Amino acid sequence: MDIPLPPPSEHLDGIAIWNGLPIRRIGAWTQTVDVYAPPGRRARPALLCLHGGGWRNGTPAGYRDLALRLAANYDVVVVSASYRLIDRARFPTQIQDAANAVRWVRANAASWAIDGKRIAVCGSSAGGYLSAMIALTHADPALAGGDPINGHSAAVQALVVQWGPLDFIARWYGNGGRAGAEEGMLGTDFLHDPTLYHHASALAHAGPHAPPALFVQGRLDPVVHQQQAELAHAAWQRHGRPSELFLRDRIGHVEADPVDQAAAQDAVVAFLAKTLRLRQR
Repeated sequence: MDIPLPPPSEHLDGIAIWNGLPIRRIGAWTQTVDVYAPPGRRARPALLCLHGGGWRNGTPAGYRDLALRLAANYDVVVVSASYRLIDRARFPTQIQDAANAVRWVRANAASWAIDGKRIAVCGSSAGGYLSAMIALTHADPALAGGDPINGHSAAVQALVVQWGPLDFIARWYGNGGRAGAEEGMLGTDFLHDPTLYHHASALAHAGPHAPPALFVQGRLDPVVHQQQAELAHAAWQRHGRPSELFLRDRIGHVEADPVDQAAAQDAVVAFLAKTLRLRQR
């Protein structure tokens, strides 16, 4: 599958940028992506980014800074995707939409000169959860494995989670018997459906199939507690999978000290450079 590309929305420092490129339509909703493509046709890796916002809000534009850095300096095609929010649909639709974006990248790899064997996924908060679910359930047709595009896989070769809620049961108890934003996505609370809370937790699906992962977390985060990243890192280690844990003191959930925020982005770039074998331009 190879799509005819419309002209880019803009160019910046040699990077061609497509904003709001439609990739599929379901009823009145259109899934869109922002694409940041460096010049050249040599096969290069791709990064899919998934925004946060509690599954209630957010847009693909939130990853523009990281996308421009990776495209300009490391020859990475960055795709930032939308997914249906909970005003339109509930679990597991968000996971399936996010996984569809990975399949779309792989199905259209020739259009962007992408190496389909070097695709990573990165997300913050709610998007971090979706990223982990793609990485862990891409073969499960009830979760990220549903809705294939011409048989293309949603498997990824690297995972970056930035302050993502990955264990909903631990989060329930850590919050003193209160759910977070996942209650809106799941449509119920833990006491009424503990089985769903377990099944929907990304860490319930961790195993030896997990790709190399980086978990970025702020110690000051009042929304997604530090324990979530620590539990994820421990789960990867338990299954003998490569994992890195990056903790900083002065990062909250939205607010961050500029120095620590820059250090967190540096950690993401360094992890991707190592895992995807990036070459600095």
